Amino acid sequence: MQNKLTEADPRNEANRVLSRRCKRSGRPRVDRLESRVCLSATFSAPTFFTGVDSTTGIAAGDFNGDGKTDIAVAGVNPGSSAAVVGVYLNQNGTFGTPTLLPISGSSSGIATGDFLGNGRQDVAVVDSSSNRLDVFLNDGAGDFSQGAGASLGGTSGDTSIATADFNGDNKDDVAVVDPAHNSVVVETSNGDGSFTLKQSVAVPSPLKVIAADFDSSHHPDLAILSGNGSVYVALNDGSGNFSSAVPYGLGANLTSPTALAAGVFTASGQSDLIGVGPSGGGADLGLLVSQSDGTFAPAADAALSVTPDLAIAGDFTTSGVTDLGLLTSAGGLVIYPGNGNGTFASPQSIFSTSLGSPATQAVVGDFAGEPGIAFLSSSQGGFGLTNDTGAGTASTSDLSAKLSGSGPASAVAGLPLNFKEKLVLTASSGAVSGAASATILLSPDQSAAGSVLTLASAGEKLKLKSGAAKTLSLKFPKSLPSTLAPGTYHLLIHLTDTAGVVSTLDSGQTLTVVAPAVDLSGTFVKTPLTAKAGKPLSVTLLITNSSAANVSAVGLLPLDLETSPDGLTSDAVPLLSETRQIRIKPGKSITLTLKATLGASDFLVVRLDPGNTAFPDDVNRANNTFATANAISIQ
Repeated sequence: MQNKLTEADPRNEANRVLSRRCKRSGRPRVDRLESRVCLSATFSAPTFFTGVDSTTGIAAGDFNGDGKTDIAVAGVNPGSSAAVVGVYLNQNGTFGTPTLLPISGSSSGIATGDFLGNGRQDVAVVDSSSNRLDVFLNDGAGDFSQGAGASLGGTSGDTSIATADFNGDNKDDVAVVDPAHNSVVVETSNGDGSFTLKQSVAVPSPLKVIAADFDSSHHPDLAILSGNGSVYVALNDGSGNFSSAVPYGLGANLTSPTALAAGVFTASGQSDLIGVGPSGGGADLGLLVSQSDGTFAPAADAALSVTPDLAIAGDFTTSGVTDLGLLTSAGGLVIYPGNGNGTFASPQSIFSTSLGSPATQAVVGDFAGEPGIAFLSSSQGGFGLTNDTGAGTASTSDLSAKLSGSGPASAVAGLPLNFKEKLVLTASSGAVSGAASATILLSPDQSAAGSVLTLASAGEKLKLKSGAAKTLSLKFPKSLPSTLAPGTYHLLIHLTDTAGVVSTLDSGQTLTVVAPAVDLSGTFVKTPLTAKAGKPLSVTLLITNSSAANVSAVGLLPLDLETSPDGLTSDAVPLLSETRQIRIKPGKSITLTLKATLGASDFLVVRLDPGNTAFPDDVNRANNTFATANAISIQ
C-alpha cells in the first residue's frame, strides 16, 4: 500500500507538471519551457488573526471535514500566559476566535497528522519544558481531546516536527528534532493517541526536519537541515527503519542555510530540496535535484534578489509547476515561478514589508478556494494569512444579498448555536462574472463599524445572468464566545461585489445574547461511618453542573475540606485545601476523591470554590457548601 505524506506532499504537484492550462485570463505566458505555463502570482495584503501570543509553531489541516484548510498555532494564552494550542477553523477564508487547548508545560513545534488512522487530522505539539509530545485527537468536527502522547528524550531545544506514515500501517507517525542529542527521534503511532520510540537518526546540530519521498519508493524519507550548513537525508525502508543520514552540501556559496523546503521542481516527479540563506553580502539559493536511487546531484546554486528567512514550495501561479515562495527578513513575500526544469523565472515581489517583521514559520493551504500562505510573524499575535487573488473580477456587475433559512432568536454565550441560514446572491443588473464574498457580522446596531463578531463567511466565483441567483452555504460557529456581552445584536451582511464595492445590508434578523452561567452543586458519596485515628480517610465527592440550560464548567476548582462537631459551617475547622481541574457538561457530574486524617469524631464539610473566584457566574452558590449526613466515628 502506498504510504501517505501528511505534510504538503510535493508528489501531488508532480502529477500535474506542465499538464494544464492557465486558469486565469490576463496572465503573461512565456515560451521558455511550455506555452501554457503561467508565471504570474497575485496575493492579497496579509490579514492577521489574534488569539494566541508568543507563537512557536503553525500547522495546517482540515479539522472539520469541510474541505477547507484550518490552522493550529502553538503559543500562549493571551489572558493567562499558559501554554496552549489555538485551533482556528476556516470560515470561508477568514478565521474567528480560536479554541484553546491547554499544554501542561511550554509549547514548541507543532504538526498535524492522522494518528488513529480514522481519516481525521489530529494535532501533535512538542512540550519543550517537560520533554513530551502532547497529542490532541480530533472527533471529526474540529473538537479535540488529549491523547497519551509520548515522552521525548530531548531538551527544550526540540522545535521542529514532521508527520508521515513511516511504517505503512495507515497511521501517521512523528519525527522530532533533538538538538541536545544530535539526532532526529522517530516515534511511531500505536493507534490510540500514544507513541513508541522507533529510532534515533544521528545528525549533527539538527535544525529542521522534513518528510518527503526522495527515491520514488512511495515511503516517506527524512531530510534534516543541520547547523553545519549541510542537508542530511535518511531513506526509509518502508517499515519505518531509516538508513544512516547522508550529508549533502547546498553549493559553494551557500554555507549557512537558514531554511529548507521540499518540492517537485523538475519533471522527474521526485521530491527535490531547496535551501536558502545569506551568502557574502547577499543571499543564495541551493537546489538539490533528487535522483532515482535516493541520492542527489551536486547542488546548483544561484544568487537571490532578497534575503530570505523562510522558503516554502507550492503552485502559487496555478500553472501546474511547483513555485518557490520566500518570506524575507524585511517582512515581505517574493515568488519565484518555477519553470519545471529546476530553474525559476524572474522573481515577483508580492509585498515588501507588510508582515511587520520576519516570518518565523509558514504553511501552504487552500484557505479561500485558491493557494494561500499562513505564517507566524514575531510582531503579530496569532497568525497572518495572504491568499492568491488572481481570480479576475468583473467591473460591470452588482449583486444583492439576503439570508435564507432560520436562525435562533436568542442564544446563550458558550452554548451550541443552531443556525440554518444560507446566503442568496442575485445579479440585480446585467450579467455577473467574477468573485464575490460576504461576511455575516454581529453588531449592536446597523453599522458594520460597530460589529463585535464575524459569524460566518462565504465567497465564490460567480457567473450569473441578469436577475439570476445563486445560494451559498454559510458555516456558522458552533457557539458564541462566552465573553460576548449580553444584549440584542443585528445580523448584517457585509458584501463585496464583483467590482470590489463593499456595502453593508441589514438582514432584518436579530439575535439576543444571554450571558453564560454554571450551576455547581455537590454531595458526599458513600462516606464511611468510622475511621481509624491517625490513618488517612478517603472521601468521594459528586460534583454536578445541575442546570441543562447552562454552559460547561471548565477550569481549576478550589476545594476546602473542613470538620465540624455539628455539621454547621459556623464552627467548622479547616482540614485541607486542594485545587482540581474539572470539566463538567450541562446536566452531568464528575467524582473527586480527597484523602484526609481525622483526629476526632466529626462531620465533614466541603466548600467548593472558596471565595467564589474561580466560577463567578455560578448562579446558585448556596449549593457549593455541603456536609456529611452523619458524624464519622474515630476508633
